[in-house]
Amino acid sequence: MDIHLSDGSSWSLAAINSLLVRRCEGGFHDLQLLSNGQSTVLGGIQRSSGLPVVVKLTIAPGTAKSEAYFLDSWRAGGVPVPKVLLVDDTVHDHRPDILVMERVKGVPLASSGHVSIDMVKRIARLQSLMHRAAGQGYGRPDREQPWKGVADTFSSEMEIEWERRLAQIAQHEMFRGQLRSQFFAAICTIESDLEHKKSGGALTHSDLSMDNILLNADGEIVIVDPNCRLTHPAMCAAYTFLRLSLAGQADIAQIYRASYLSDSGIRERIFGAALQLRTILSISTWLRKGKFSEAVNAARIAGLS
Repeated sequence: MDIHLSDGSSWSLAAINSLLVRRCEGGFHDLQLLSNGQSTVLGGIQRSSGLPVVVKLTIAPGTAKSEAYFLDSWRAGGVPVPKVLLVDDTVHDHRPDILVMERVKGVPLASSGHVSIDMVKRIARLQSLMHRAAGQGYGRPDREQPWKGVADTFSSEMEIEWERRLAQIAQHEMFRGQLRSQFFAAICTIESDLEHKKSGGALTHSDLSMDNILLNADGEIVIVDPNCRLTHPAMCAAYTFLRLSLAGQADIAQIYRASYLSDSGIRERIFGAALQLRTILSISTWLRKGKFSEAVNAARIAGLS
């Protein structure tokens, strides 16, 4: 079976196993493909310890180191996340970074259907706890220093996003050219939040939907698969709220929102601005994928239309 990495390269499972033997203390047995997207995720048994593990291969330089740093920081703060066992980042082009973590036995909360009030309040508390971990700067983590963002300010982080993927949709007929002014007005609101105006953003998950929250055999939450970013914490929470709302759980989403604001101390006005920004960023992705109804619904939820 050939496995296609995110750069388009094709690897056999045997070739991946050989790579892992060389770089991961003897490698793994019983390897199997679990998922394949921006990262290639394998399950197996670590030969050196006999532990069931998840092996994540990423082509984007520094991704494994960043995820390991974020997970370790959250774990030290009492957040239930997988334990990092090994990280190996390569200096060679077209060779994947490798992250090895303990494998959590659990099912995504999304598969359980409706999320309970108690559960969503628990998620809000944990997310607020995650956001107490602070870094330097904003944006994607630096390749060599994952506690530092590649941008100096929140505005710079958002301007990078505008240039990278939003400018081409600013004139989309769905938004009648309003997107740019709404985007930059929301940035100004976030920048005015003196409570969080410091040298850097929080360590955020940035993709905390119910798909990335596992419920283990004891009924406890484990948070997995972050899209690591240093930014204002409301940007991360706003995405969770948006995904709950789009999943047809509007009442639960509002309970989550109130709980997160209470736990974090973030003001409603700031959260609303973050919701607009995260929605615009998400809309850019959905429009490229032809998911127009999802984009329209998200714009309505965020007050963009």
